[in-house]
Amino acid sequence: MGFVQSHEGKKESFLPYSHINEAFDYIREHHSGRINVSALARKVGVSERQLHRKFRAVFEMGVQEFLAKTRIQASCDALIHQDGSISEIAGDFGFCDQSAFTQQFRKHTGMTPLKHRLRYRE
Repeated sequence: MGFVQSHEGKKESFLPYSHINEAFDYIREHHSGRINVSALARKVGVSERQLHRKFRAVFEMGVQEFLAKTRIQASCDALIHQDGSISEIAGDFGFCDQSAFTQQFRKHTGMTPLKHRLRYRE
């Protein structure tokens, strides 16, 4: 079974990477909307290539994968604590449909959103 871990602890390790700190904060605040990597790179003042390299150095993954994991991590909590349908939660976290959400969720957690909800709901 896979799991999704918080990246908050790694935040201190990238203090020398202020651009990454800005990008990290932006992703955490806007993960439910559309995030264009090129626009994000411009926003934080680096090239897209530099942004990818810095993300790999700090998080050992690219920007898109980090964004997907951030969305999955946030959706895990929503599945447990919110009563919305899985389709609604998928839309709330930036997935185009329930099928795409389920595929990504299973890839990162090893289970479907419904199984996660049933297993961890109080």
